[in-house]
Amino acid sequence: MLQSVLQNTFEQGVLAGFIYIAWAAVMPGSTMSVPLLAALLFAPGRILFFASYDRGAPWSGPGFALTFYPSVLMLVAVLITLTAGL
Repeated sequence: MLQSVLQNTFEQGVLAGFIYIAWAAVMPGSTMSVPLLAALLFAPGRILFFASYDRGAPWSGPGFALTFYPSVLMLVAVLITLTAGL
């Protein structure tokens, strides 16, 4: 179980890191607090995910959501910004 949680945390961390870098490279300077806020959600999200992982998906879902959905929303915003600039 621990190996699965660590693997998932690594994958989420790498994904989030690339998206935070993309945000910093593309988005205006006035929005640079967004990656910080997403990173602040990442830690409690992972703790919640780890604490509830053995109970199954319905219990670990909120922890996963705190780490995954901010990254997805940031990626969508970056892609929209890049597309609008073309």
